[in-house]
Amino acid sequence: MQKIKQVTGFRNIYDYYQIKGDLGRGKFGEVKLGVDIKTQQKVAIKTIKKKDVPVNELELQRREIDVLRMCDHPNVVKLVDTFENSEYFFIVLEYLNGGDLFEYLNKKEFKITEDRAR
Repeated sequence: MQKIKQVTGFRNIYDYYQIKGDLGRGKFGEVKLGVDIKTQQKVAIKTIKKKDVPVNELELQRREIDVLRMCDHPNVVKLVDTFENSEYFFIVLEYLNGGDLFEYLNKKEFKITEDRAR
């Protein structure tokens, strides 16, 4: 079975990352804290259950992944890796502590300086 996986390029997220607690929820899935098994580096893992996503939104999800692959900017979260199986998309992202941007802005009553916004 291992040889078949190698030949087909099959990769299982659980061979690379330990999935820990919840970081948040989105429209179609959850974001979990993950830890790279080799490096012990923390990551955020966005898990999206395919059956919960309308067909037209699945294509948008794939586009989001493609756009993240192209982005290389200090103010944009970095895409680390992606995995997919018959049930889920797994999008592995750089872990940024500090919580959700919406919650931060809400605490500040959506009033921040232009410098802070940058």
